[in-house]
Amino acid sequence: MARRVPRTNRPEDPTRNVSVTALRQNGGEWIETIRAVYRDTAQREATSREIADHLAWILEQNESRTDPDTIRKHVTGALASIVTSVRTVAVIVLDDGGQPVDGVNVSLSDRQNTHTGTTNRDGYVAFDGVSSPLPTPQLLLSKPGYAAWSHGVTALPDTNYDIVVGRGLLPPFTKIHDDTATVSGADATSFESDSMREPGRAWLADWCLADDDWSESH
Repeated sequence: MARRVPRTNRPEDPTRNVSVTALRQNGGEWIETIRAVYRDTAQREATSREIADHLAWILEQNESRTDPDTIRKHVTGALASIVTSVRTVAVIVLDDGGQPVDGVNVSLSDRQNTHTGTTNRDGYVAFDGVSSPLPTPQLLLSKPGYAAWSHGVTALPDTNYDIVVGRGLLPPFTKIHDDTATVSGADATSFESDSMREPGRAWLADWCLADDDWSESH
């Protein structure tokens, strides 16, 4: 009788195999610790990608290094290493006809400073030395004869970047006769695409976005 050879299944991600149980048991506590450090140190909420990165670090440690104090020290150190990095952020302002608007007063607030400037005839103004990462900065636009404009901007890529008002998710800068009108964004807009996630940790980011019910359903 021929010997039966067990069927070989395609191996699963070993990191995920080891990690799911730990996440079910401790994920809620870990995430709250990470969020608390971001609120206290960076005065903002941690993004799902940032939480995933820190969880990945935690899961690589042995059990003696997953206590809250060690996690807080790690997250605080990670924030300190990136908060001083800077970049150039350009703002391009278009009206509802897609034309550039000059003479617009632009204000962009990052974690440490408020950057102000005025657009040129191409509707363009650039700010050097913008702290990275941005918390939940407000982008403000104003010009006589135009509706006051404000919108939240979050999770810009950690590189030089152009913000284009009047394209994509950002509404245009609209000319009006009533200077009291306002155009505002109810929610902050993220320009960080899923493609920026590190592939090996994408499942962690998705896991972080799940409902905060740490039951066996996760």
